[in-house]
Amino acid sequence: MKKWSSSTSLCLCLSTLLLSSFLGNGNNGSTFVVAFQHLPLHSKATATSRATSHPVLPRPAATRKTDAATKKSSSTSLRSVGENKDQCNVPYEGDNCKYDYDDLLDSGLEQNRLGSMYTRFDHDNWLQHRASDRFFRNLFQSLSNYPIFQSLLDEVGLLVALSVGIIVWNALFVYGYTDFNGIYHESPIAAMEDPAFPWDVFKNCKLELPIDPFLISGGPLGLLLVFRNDASFQRYNEGFHHIEKIMSNFQNMLLMASTAIGSGGGDSGKVPTKEAQITMVKDLGGTSFSLIRTLQHELSGKFDSVAKYENDILSSYNTFASPQSSGGAQNLLSSKKKLFRAQYDIHQAIEPMTPYISILDKRTLINTVNDVALQCAESERIYTTPIPLLYTRHTLKFLTVWMSLMPFALYDVFERSWNHFLMIPCIAVLTFLFFGIEEIAVYLEEPFSILPLDEMVEEVYDSIEDVTEWMADGETGMKEVNGKLDGSTKTTNVEVA
Repeated sequence: MKKWSSSTSLCLCLSTLLLSSFLGNGNNGSTFVVAFQHLPLHSKATATSRATSHPVLPRPAATRKTDAATKKSSSTSLRSVGENKDQCNVPYEGDNCKYDYDDLLDSGLEQNRLGSMYTRFDHDNWLQHRASDRFFRNLFQSLSNYPIFQSLLDEVGLLVALSVGIIVWNALFVYGYTDFNGIYHESPIAAMEDPAFPWDVFKNCKLELPIDPFLISGGPLGLLLVFRNDASFQRYNEGFHHIEKIMSNFQNMLLMASTAIGSGGGDSGKVPTKEAQITMVKDLGGTSFSLIRTLQHELSGKFDSVAKYENDILSSYNTFASPQSSGGAQNLLSSKKKLFRAQYDIHQAIEPMTPYISILDKRTLINTVNDVALQCAESERIYTTPIPLLYTRHTLKFLTVWMSLMPFALYDVFERSWNHFLMIPCIAVLTFLFFGIEEIAVYLEEPFSILPLDEMVEEVYDSIEDVTEWMADGETGMKEVNGKLDGSTKTTNVEVA
């Protein structure tokens, strides 16, 4: 009992010091945990270019159509970083820590997130994804291309260093060690005889803990991690769903407007000229593009520079807007609530169609815009409200303390190995696995930085060009068809006569 209480007392003292470093100053933060999470030590990554592989606007019509390979590569395009670093100099003050946005944007953690950007699968991707060799292929893939591994180098390094320290302490002060020839040597420190200092007191200072508390607490920790990842994946799924629904609504609205505006279903019974129809559809498409581009800008934060956003908005109005609405770009850019102003512009673009479309068609268009506004609000909610911080911080502190004390418990487990050496790779693997689960949850919690928003916004731009081209080609095609029909009718009349 005396032997057990001595080693336990020492480990409890070390645990108290460790917990104090975890909890830091204050009730809300953790200096040590925040350093784990946000300040990688292994790499000071330079700012890599996140510019898109092709600009969203403007684009010549001849180069607008791309093949499937180009489309796939555009899904991994990166939005530009560093173009607006003047706005990134304000440090974030929270949890008693200060951050510089320049360092955070250029950190390896953020660059690794971009490397995990969502990509669309085709048939070949699915075949490779479910191939029978996927287990070994994924296990031995290059770690340099594995973002989770790169993000956890600090955690793995710290806990491996802690494991080495425990082994060295117990070897030098308590149990002794075995050399490369297999010869056992007693503890050199404890064997020292000095009347001025009782060196043998270190024999009772064992750095070890029983394994039983970790077996008991592993279940609750697993539940916390499962719930954390489930909530993060739900946010990712919802964010993707909202963006795709916005795109689908805009495309359906363009198709509906292009058809209804020439049907003569309005109260006046008039049908505008084809040029007027194309102009009104372009106005509707340009304002629709401005809305989804504004939403992308607000959901991308500092990754989407203000200069690039303003250039895209001005280019879209110059390309699609009619001369009567040429001031809409400046009104949008100068507005405090840009997303709300973009919704207003869409309603204004629908209003000139009123004399030429039925009340039901107009109501359908307005309801579609209202549904888009709802999806935008839901997307902003996901971006601005994380999973409750009380839950995420408690889970992170629980996991950090649990893993940091694990080397003390595994020391006796590997007593049959040479100087407990196998404890070191075991701790490295466990750290990677457990912290990797939490790291995946962090990746998915804010989904918009890993979704291919550039490709999605460009798809809306392509839809506007496609619809207006089809309307123009339809007029030419109808004239050719009518000409052929007139010629065949005249020929038939001559034959009958």
